Amino acid sequence: MKVLFVCTGNTCRSPMAEGLFNAQAKALGKDFKAKSAGVFAPEGFSASQEAIKVLKEDYNIDISNHKSKSLTRQDVEQADLILTMSNSHKRSILMQYPEYSHKVFTIKEFVGLDGEVEDPYGMPIDVYKKTAEELNGLISKVIQKISQER
Repeated sequence: MKVLFVCTGNTCRSPMAEGLFNAQAKALGKDFKAKSAGVFAPEGFSASQEAIKVLKEDYNIDISNHKSKSLTRQDVEQADLILTMSNSHKRSILMQYPEYSHKVFTIKEFVGLDGEVEDPYGMPIDVYKKTAEELNGLISKVIQKISQER
């Protein structure tokens, strides 16, 4: 099972989601793998220092080697499930790749919740902590749901 997390620049939310997902899946012994990309991502940037710090200190997850990448057709084709942080990310993907609409959801929509995961970019570290905590909880629900469906 290949899950693709998508945000805007692929430096905050989606790399945190990728790191959290892979750590949870590994801890549960699941054969699931996550990657991440951005709808408007520059190539090769590190994850934000705040995202790296929060995952390392609060979850013992190292995303310091992350490099941002822009979403490609190959990413969309290879993913079994594409989870976006916001409705605008979802719309952007569906405009480019409408034939893959069956596997594109916002992360909250996928687990039956309303709303979006707010972008912590440029905000204080405590906002990143809240975002990571929110993503961690959502990812637990995602893993539970895909485990039941397999």
